[in-house]
Amino acid sequence: MTRRRWTAQDQAVAEVAAACGVPISHVGKLIDRSSSMIMRHLVAWIAERDRASSLQRMNALRLADPLKVNEARKKRRLHNLESYRAREQRYRDRNKDKLKERANTFYHANKPKILAARSKWRKENKNKVSEWNKISYLNRRDQRIAYSKAYYAVNKSRAKQLRRLHYLANLNKYREYNQKRLAARTPEQKKADYQRGLQWRTENRDRLIEKRKEHYNKNKKEILAKSKEYRKANKENLLRYQKAYYEQHKDKYFARARRRAYLKRSSRIRALHQLTIAAENARFALWRNRCAFCGVGPKHPRNHGYARLTTEHVMALSKHGLDEADNIMPACSSCNKSKGDRPIEAWYCQQEFFTEARWRKICRHCPAAVIGQLPLALPPGDEEAA
Repeated sequence: MTRRRWTAQDQAVAEVAAACGVPISHVGKLIDRSSSMIMRHLVAWIAERDRASSLQRMNALRLADPLKVNEARKKRRLHNLESYRAREQRYRDRNKDKLKERANTFYHANKPKILAARSKWRKENKNKVSEWNKISYLNRRDQRIAYSKAYYAVNKSRAKQLRRLHYLANLNKYREYNQKRLAARTPEQKKADYQRGLQWRTENRDRLIEKRKEHYNKNKKEILAKSKEYRKANKENLLRYQKAYYEQHKDKYFARARRRAYLKRSSRIRALHQLTIAAENARFALWRNRCAFCGVGPKHPRNHGYARLTTEHVMALSKHGLDEADNIMPACSSCNKSKGDRPIEAWYCQQEFFTEARWRKICRHCPAAVIGQLPLALPPGDEEAA
């Protein structure tokens, strides 16, 4: 009898012969097999018994000498590598769901160990991992990009949060990488980067303004403290920059000064009672020479070193306000610049130093604040527009 594998053809011949009543010995001679092998493949309980005894012998051998068993398996696999791979592939194809379920069960049962082992292996084989990732990305670039876009669309907030956390955790690495990248750019790349950034800022101008305002409101104290420290440390540089900016934009400054002088003359002409130095001093004395908004004196840092508080027009001259006593009051430099030409009721109520007592006093002594910033006297030709 020859020792060869039991095939599907042998199984079919044995089953047909047994069904026709042919004795087992005759069937063995016909297909060149032993009677025991034919019985093992035809009778279920015999096959089960042989399989159980075989597994028992294998387990005993594995417990007694596992290295020997593993070496024998490796030798057999290497000797018949293609047949082993084909058999494993057939098994995987037939039992996809079963294998997937088994893998998930094993993963969830041993998740901490598996993740720790993966992390350890990645740290020990960083170069291999990076090479494999590059090759995988090049081979599946379109699929990866499409998947990333789809994932980002569904998990936008989570993706942003993870990116932010990764950036904060690796801040120094990002800075070094950006410095190297910027230093290695060619003039053409610099120009292209500038144009791309300019285009993006132009398209997202409103978004940037809102973002800056939000950041400023959240970190107002820190930003003001930093700017103050920077101004102290860089006084000469700032003066040089201001002089250079003034030289480049002289026409703009002259136009603004001419506009201011025109508004001042116009408001004086339209005023019922022109403002005098005595009247201005009386208005300052009415508030005891303190800012009508925040209550600080002329020597306070909010006045930025001026010897006297500034003259605040309740209704701005640019909004057809008049340069007369009822429309002015003392204000520190900070409050004057902050208010600008905005309506007083809209600006003052939003300030941290707002008090009802000061607001009532302003309304009592300044008619423009009471009537809601309506022009007291419009210039000629503007009555119809009003």
